[in-house]
Amino acid sequence: MLTAKPESTAVTPNEPLATIRVFNTLSKAKEPFVPVKPPQVGIYLCGPTVYKPSHIGHMVGPVIFDTVKRYLTYSGYQVTLVINITDVDDKLINESKNRQMGMAALADVVRYAYEDKGLLVILDGKRNDIGSTATAYARGYLGPAGQSPWGADALTVSPYLGADSLEPFVETSIQRNAGIFVLVKTSNPGGGLFQDLIADGRPLYRHVAAYVEIMAEKTAGACGYGVMGAVVGATYPEQLAELRAEMPHSWFLVPGFGSQGGTARDVAAAFDGRGTGAIVNNSRGIIFAHTRKPYAERFGASRWQAAVEAATRDMIDQLRAETPAGRLGPSGT
Repeated sequence: MLTAKPESTAVTPNEPLATIRVFNTLSKAKEPFVPVKPPQVGIYLCGPTVYKPSHIGHMVGPVIFDTVKRYLTYSGYQVTLVINITDVDDKLINESKNRQMGMAALADVVRYAYEDKGLLVILDGKRNDIGSTATAYARGYLGPAGQSPWGADALTVSPYLGADSLEPFVETSIQRNAGIFVLVKTSNPGGGLFQDLIADGRPLYRHVAAYVEIMAEKTAGACGYGVMGAVVGATYPEQLAELRAEMPHSWFLVPGFGSQGGTARDVAAAFDGRGTGAIVNNSRGIIFAHTRKPYAERFGASRWQAAVEAATRDMIDQLRAETPAGRLGPSGT
């Protein structure tokens, strides 16, 4: 909502032409717009789902918010505007399959992992939406071949849209023997912008964690863990320990090991007393091991696969030495 100033007010360069008021979903009231970190302003616009060639209607939202961005920039703010275009749609999926590209290539990689190598697959999609779209995401990503185009065993999911956006993923996980990992305390430095905000006396990530644990306990199997788990970064070891104590039924997916600075000692608290309950992720540190010491000197680019194997084995040895996972046998039992 824009509230105009009186006509008698003189306007000078970089002076706001109007006062911006926004609807605060927490207070349920319209409030004056105040950036979290002045003068920086971030705008995320949920853009169109493109079924066919673009048309003028697709530009309505972007044009409106581009105008808002220009106004805020004029007023002296540093504005970042991000607009998404929904990329998961049946027609796009079919077209990518026909061309053997994009999401079809992803499906091929997933299929190779579980059919040829017998691996469990966690698809780091960070997906979510509301209603039928959330249901479509869940059915599209989760479950074995024949039920799901991609056949992932688990999927990372954003909780920002609330409980009704997560329920379709839980239902599909139960039906298809799959699972989800909800973003709780992520490993990136900027995650605290929202996750650490205090609401009702505790950080926002603790509220998300409490909900995840409730759903995990409700769906817990014989192993003691449920279909809903949490993404908790290795870069915040104190919060990791705090959350493990409060979430005994929740699997932890732990990113941030390796390239982001997390160590085996940092992730030790993610495991339960049996040495289970956590999956530690190391992406760049393994995939691009041949570009960094000591693997660059030993293998080089021409033997990148050998560097991947060596980095993986080194990580396993570190986790075995520094975490409760070392109590497991070589086969993980």
